[in-house]
Amino acid sequence: MKQCDIIMDQLFTHTPRLRRIIVDNCLNIHMNSLSISSSMTTLSISLINVQYRDSFFNFLQKMPNLRYLKVEFYSVYLYINGQRWEQMIRNCLTNLERLQFKMLLSLNNDQEEEEQIDRILDTFRSQFWLVEHRWFVQCDWSLHKEFASLYTLPYAFDTFCFYSSIQSKSTLSFDNDQRLYDCVHDLIYKPRLFNISSSFHIQFFNIQHLSIEFPITSHFWSIVPRFDHLVSLDALSNNYDEHCQYQLIRRFT
Repeated sequence: MKQCDIIMDQLFTHTPRLRRIIVDNCLNIHMNSLSISSSMTTLSISLINVQYRDSFFNFLQKMPNLRYLKVEFYSVYLYINGQRWEQMIRNCLTNLERLQFKMLLSLNNDQEEEEQIDRILDTFRSQFWLVEHRWFVQCDWSLHKEFASLYTLPYAFDTFCFYSSIQSKSTLSFDNDQRLYDCVHDLIYKPRLFNISSSFHIQFFNIQHLSIEFPITSHFWSIVPRFDHLVSLDALSNNYDEHCQYQLIRRFT
């Protein structure tokens, strides 16, 4: 399903054996307080405009046998810290085995960015997260930007965007052999800053669709070491010159 309001009462009534739902761009969720789906084990959903976290929690509480949950939040109003996640999973989703999420959150311009990120990550450093489930998260943010992105590792979504230099902090200790971004097939790389950088562990090995803006710096080649799976390329240069053409030919031929 794509771009819809979900009326769960009707869905559950007509599909008593439904075990899996995959929904992209859900605008809102409507559910009668009595509706329960005991058969549901897998839920993958992208939420756009649900403004209250409680409606999402109420939705999940109707799926007591859920084992796999993947959710992408496009609204800062939906941000859920680690303590709230833990409470909800312990109380309502005791069968959950796998959790993948990506959330957008807002930063306070009056406070130090890194201090805010540390406080956010601290809520995901309990024994529940690090020992019982071994679920790790990472927060990416750009200096002097209002928003940050918080997601589980490995990164579980198809698209990743670079528009500026990324700072990262995580609850996971990294090593050089980890492949944390293999799910990414679409990469958008259009930074507006020349000296862009990112954490060393952000690398993409399975890119199929690439959108880039020239000129390209050494940073790009460090995060995309090869193009074995590349199917399509969208290249843009506002100031076209022969050097841009040379970069393109040298790397993609």
